[in-house]
Amino acid sequence: VPGLRYLASELRNHGALSLCQIFHAGLQAPEQFTGVQPKSPSTMHCGHHLAPSFDGMSRAFTGEEVKSVVQAFANAAKRLYDAGFDGLELHGAHGYLINQFLGSETNRRGDEFGDRSRFRFLFEIIQAIKKTVPGLEALGCG
Repeated sequence: VPGLRYLASELRNHGALSLCQIFHAGLQAPEQFTGVQPKSPSTMHCGHHLAPSFDGMSRAFTGEEVKSVVQAFANAAKRLYDAGFDGLELHGAHGYLINQFLGSETNRRGDEFGDRSRFRFLFEIIQAIKKTVPGLEALGCG
Protein backbone atom coordinates (compact mmCIF):
# COMPACT_ATOMS: atom_id res chain seq x y z
CA VAL A 1 0.00 0.00 0.00
CA PRO A 2 2.83 2.54 0.58
CA GLY A 3 3.75 2.50 -3.10
CA LEU A 4 0.12 2.94 -4.11
CA ARG A 5 -0.26 5.78 -1.61
CA TYR A 6 2.74 7.52 -3.17
CA LEU A 7 1.34 7.04 -6.68
CA ALA A 8 -2.10 8.39 -5.75
CA SER A 9 -0.53 11.38 -4.02
CA GLU A 10 1.79 12.21 -6.90
CA LEU A 11 -1.00 11.98 -9.45
CA ARG A 12 -3.04 14.44 -7.38
CA ASN A 13 0.02 16.71 -6.92
CA HIS A 14 0.32 16.87 -10.70
CA GLY A 15 -3.31 17.91 -11.20
CA ALA A 16 -4.90 14.58 -12.02
CA LEU A 17 -7.49 12.46 -10.30
CA SER A 18 -5.99 9.21 -9.11
CA LEU A 19 -8.02 6.39 -10.59
CA CYS A 20 -7.06 2.75 -10.71
CA GLN A 21 -8.39 -0.17 -12.69
CA ILE A 22 -8.82 -3.61 -11.12
CA PHE A 23 -9.42 -6.90 -12.89
CA HIS A 24 -9.07 -10.66 -12.74
CA ALA A 25 -7.79 -12.37 -15.89
CA GLY A 26 -9.83 -15.56 -15.43
CA LEU A 27 -9.03 -18.04 -18.18
CA GLN A 28 -6.34 -15.66 -19.46
CA ALA A 29 -4.26 -16.01 -16.26
CA PRO A 30 -1.20 -18.02 -17.38
CA GLU A 31 -0.37 -21.10 -15.36
CA GLN A 32 3.33 -20.15 -15.62
CA PHE A 33 2.63 -17.02 -13.51
CA THR A 34 -0.04 -18.31 -11.13
CA GLY A 35 1.13 -21.89 -10.67
CA VAL A 36 -2.46 -23.13 -11.03
CA GLN A 37 -4.89 -24.07 -13.78
CA PRO A 38 -6.64 -21.03 -15.25
CA LYS A 39 -10.22 -20.67 -13.97
CA SER A 40 -13.23 -19.32 -15.83
CA PRO A 41 -17.01 -19.27 -15.47
CA SER A 42 -17.22 -22.54 -17.44
CA THR A 43 -14.58 -25.08 -18.44
CA MET A 44 -13.07 -23.94 -21.73
CA HIS A 45 -10.16 -24.33 -24.06
CA CYS A 46 -7.82 -21.44 -23.25
CA GLY A 47 -4.74 -22.60 -25.13
CA HIS A 48 -1.66 -24.63 -24.31
CA HIS A 49 0.31 -21.42 -23.85
CA LEU A 50 -1.92 -20.57 -20.84
CA ALA A 51 -2.42 -24.05 -19.39
CA PRO A 52 0.33 -26.38 -20.61
CA SER A 53 -0.09 -28.84 -17.72
CA PHE A 54 -3.87 -29.03 -18.26
CA ASP A 55 -4.01 -29.74 -22.00
CA GLY A 56 -4.88 -26.10 -22.66
CA MET A 57 -8.08 -26.19 -20.61
CA SER A 58 -9.39 -23.89 -17.90
CA ARG A 59 -11.61 -25.17 -15.13
CA ALA A 60 -14.88 -23.70 -13.95
CA PHE A 61 -15.00 -21.72 -10.72
CA THR A 62 -17.05 -23.37 -8.01
CA GLY A 63 -19.85 -21.30 -6.50
CA GLU A 64 -17.76 -20.72 -3.37
CA GLU A 65 -14.80 -19.60 -5.48
CA VAL A 66 -17.01 -17.11 -7.31
CA LYS A 67 -18.06 -15.60 -3.97
CA SER A 68 -14.41 -15.49 -2.89
CA VAL A 69 -13.44 -13.60 -6.06
CA VAL A 70 -16.28 -11.12 -5.46
CA GLN A 71 -14.85 -10.43 -2.01
CA ALA A 72 -11.32 -10.20 -3.43
CA PHE A 73 -12.49 -7.37 -5.71
CA ALA A 74 -13.96 -5.59 -2.67
CA ASN A 75 -10.73 -6.09 -0.70
CA ALA A 76 -8.69 -4.68 -3.59
CA ALA A 77 -10.99 -1.67 -3.74
CA LYS A 78 -10.51 -1.10 0.00
CA ARG A 79 -6.71 -1.17 -0.37
CA LEU A 80 -6.90 1.39 -3.19
CA TYR A 81 -9.26 3.61 -1.19
CA ASP A 82 -6.99 3.36 1.86
CA ALA A 83 -4.04 4.30 -0.36
CA GLY A 84 -5.84 7.51 -1.31
CA PHE A 85 -7.13 6.83 -4.81
CA ASP A 86 -10.03 9.02 -5.89
CA GLY A 87 -11.83 6.14 -7.56
CA LEU A 88 -11.57 2.93 -9.46
CA GLU A 89 -12.78 1.14 -12.54
CA LEU A 90 -13.74 -2.50 -12.79
CA HIS A 91 -12.19 -3.80 -15.99
CA GLY A 92 -15.07 -5.67 -17.60
CA ALA A 93 -13.79 -5.93 -21.16
CA HIS A 94 -11.10 -7.53 -23.33
CA GLY A 95 -11.99 -11.09 -22.33
CA TYR A 96 -11.06 -10.79 -18.66
CA LEU A 97 -13.15 -12.43 -15.93
CA ILE A 98 -16.03 -9.95 -15.67
CA ASN A 99 -16.36 -10.09 -19.46
CA GLN A 100 -16.20 -13.90 -19.32
CA PHE A 101 -19.13 -13.98 -16.88
CA LEU A 102 -21.15 -11.63 -19.11
CA GLY A 103 -20.61 -13.65 -22.29
CA SER A 104 -22.89 -16.51 -23.33
CA GLU A 105 -20.00 -18.38 -24.99
CA THR A 106 -17.73 -18.22 -21.95
CA ASN A 107 -20.45 -18.54 -19.30
CA ARG A 108 -22.49 -21.70 -19.69
CA ARG A 109 -23.15 -22.07 -15.97
CA GLY A 110 -26.41 -23.53 -14.73
CA ASP A 111 -26.33 -21.78 -11.35
CA GLU A 112 -27.18 -18.30 -10.07
CA PHE A 113 -24.25 -16.80 -12.06
CA GLY A 114 -25.23 -18.20 -15.46
CA ASP A 115 -27.94 -18.13 -18.11
CA ARG A 116 -30.18 -15.08 -17.59
CA SER A 117 -28.20 -14.12 -14.46
CA ARG A 118 -24.82 -13.58 -16.16
CA PHE A 119 -24.78 -9.96 -14.90
CA ARG A 120 -25.03 -11.13 -11.29
CA PHE A 121 -21.24 -11.53 -10.90
CA LEU A 122 -20.67 -7.87 -11.84
CA PHE A 123 -23.58 -6.64 -9.71
CA GLU A 124 -22.34 -8.59 -6.67
CA ILE A 125 -18.86 -7.10 -7.10
CA ILE A 126 -20.36 -3.59 -7.15
CA GLN A 127 -22.47 -4.32 -4.06
CA ALA A 128 -19.52 -5.82 -2.19
CA ILE A 129 -17.34 -2.79 -3.00
CA LYS A 130 -20.04 -0.35 -1.87
CA LYS A 131 -20.47 -2.29 1.38
CA THR A 132 -16.71 -2.62 2.04
CA VAL A 133 -15.81 0.93 0.95
CA PRO A 134 -18.82 3.13 1.72
CA GLY A 135 -16.82 6.35 1.18
CA LEU A 136 -15.79 5.49 -2.38
CA GLU A 137 -17.54 7.95 -4.69
CA ALA A 138 -16.09 7.14 -8.12
CA LEU A 139 -16.73 3.56 -9.20
CA GLY A 140 -17.05 2.67 -12.84
CA CYS A 141 -16.97 -0.32 -15.13
CA GLY A 142 -15.54 -0.40 -18.60
